[in-house]
Amino acid sequence: MVWDTLREDADLGGRKDWEQVRPGTVAHTFRGDVVVENDRIIASFSRGSGCPVIRPKPAPEDRVRLVPVSPGGEPGATLGQPAIRKNTEDEVALEVASRTQGGQEVRTAYSLARGRAFLDCKPMQNAARVRVEAATRFAVLPDFFGADMVFDPRAYSQPRLVVPSENFVLNLLEGESTIVMSVWPAGSQEAELSLAGTKENRRIGATEIAFDGKSVYVALLHAPGIWHEHRLPQPAADRDIALGWKRPFQAKWRANLCTQRRSDSWDFHDHKETTWMYLYQEMFWPCWFDRDDGFVRLSKKFIEVKGTIESVLVYPSDRKKETPLAVLTPVDIVRDALGVGPCEYVLDREGLQWRSANTGRKNFGRGVCDTTTPIEYLFIRGLEARESALIGHLLDDILADNRAINARVLEFRSFGNELAALCAAMRREGLGSALLGEAEKCAKEVEALYQDKLPIIKNPARAAQAGQRIRELAARHDPENLGECKTLTYELREIAGTQHRMIGDYRVMVKQLRQQVAICGAEDSSAAKMAGRIRKLAANVLRRKYGVEGD
Repeated sequence: MVWDTLREDADLGGRKDWEQVRPGTVAHTFRGDVVVENDRIIASFSRGSGCPVIRPKPAPEDRVRLVPVSPGGEPGATLGQPAIRKNTEDEVALEVASRTQGGQEVRTAYSLARGRAFLDCKPMQNAARVRVEAATRFAVLPDFFGADMVFDPRAYSQPRLVVPSENFVLNLLEGESTIVMSVWPAGSQEAELSLAGTKENRRIGATEIAFDGKSVYVALLHAPGIWHEHRLPQPAADRDIALGWKRPFQAKWRANLCTQRRSDSWDFHDHKETTWMYLYQEMFWPCWFDRDDGFVRLSKKFIEVKGTIESVLVYPSDRKKETPLAVLTPVDIVRDALGVGPCEYVLDREGLQWRSANTGRKNFGRGVCDTTTPIEYLFIRGLEARESALIGHLLDDILADNRAINARVLEFRSFGNELAALCAAMRREGLGSALLGEAEKCAKEVEALYQDKLPIIKNPARAAQAGQRIRELAARHDPENLGECKTLTYELREIAGTQHRMIGDYRVMVKQLRQQVAICGAEDSSAAKMAGRIRKLAANVLRRKYGVEGD
């Protein structure tokens, strides 16, 4: 719907005096400001503002300015007369010229479709970037393979930070009721955050995104409590901590456990429950809901691995079957803005799928420790010969697990080798930065862990030999079998457990590297492209994880 307010700087609440531009009309000379709206967004074009301003329909006080920027970096200062390019019941498109203080004309097109929570911003002439201006408490780059990047402006002294250009960024606005999401298609776009203020009042004032000749989609997600920050009491270990926050709707909610510039990301469960991972041992899942109330609990082992956790930052990431149809999540916005195919490419759904160590086998679905226990029991009871076929099946499961996890260990080692080669090339090119130091450190740690554990894990052939010897012992009953059987099952458990812990350790290393190089690239624009290459390399190895790796 398009409105002519009939006067400039009109009050959005006084629409009874406005004139509607009927669908089908494109030739209209506006006498006042231009307002375009659907059921979710209000976009206003005031000649004195230099840019369109968008607001979520339920909360017009949350204003977001979309400032076009020229190739020379000058923002639009005044807005010309918008021209209607499309005006139907389903979509409105405007083209408008802004003029910089230097006098350069920047032309941009904007379209808003029925039911959509985003404005399509498209460059037309001399439009190099769009500056999304809003009082932002945090900027978040969702990372579905590792940990989200959470930019807290209080942790950075630089006036500008280069954001990894990975297709979308979330700006969490003051008041915890609105998220501004900027989405762009795959390309060579660059994004930067502008920071201002001091100490606790330091904020992100704008997110600037290069068009690269393509649209940038700016969405508004609104609901009271759509995001929440909670500072944790210290010490925080082994305590159920209420976040003092209720989820406003059913969805997949994500918790970022933050300290300084680092974060660790976990999805909320619908109830409190225990889990077991080699890296953390037995623990309660870190975040859950009791009805709609959010809680976290961090085990001592978890804090030993991750370090002190200072705060929890919560936001919705995706929908689930209980999510109301009227509610949109960030993944919905990506899908709607980019289309299903590009969305699946950007989100890499296949890479998010978990692997099963015994894929393709009819197995007992138990861990190696639980599988060696019945083997030993059968030998203790003298039933090994009678149950030799069952023992063979159990050994098949153990060896399948060993081969799969060993292959995963080698994937991480291969990543370390590729990373080392990339670092060497950077050194030869004379590149040096904090980023290079972090990458070289990670590559060395990956190889050092492998060499340290190699005497235990040996190779899959050694596990196969141990399994074959147990089969030979089970071929006939002999009281002397038990001692050798226990020696061999212990070795199989040690090989398996060591490898499981290794891939958990490797995952933490690579996730931390992805975060650290992003921080280095944000602070040093000359290292941003190299940070992107390393983050992509890290994402490739984090795909298709096993459950024992952790989250």
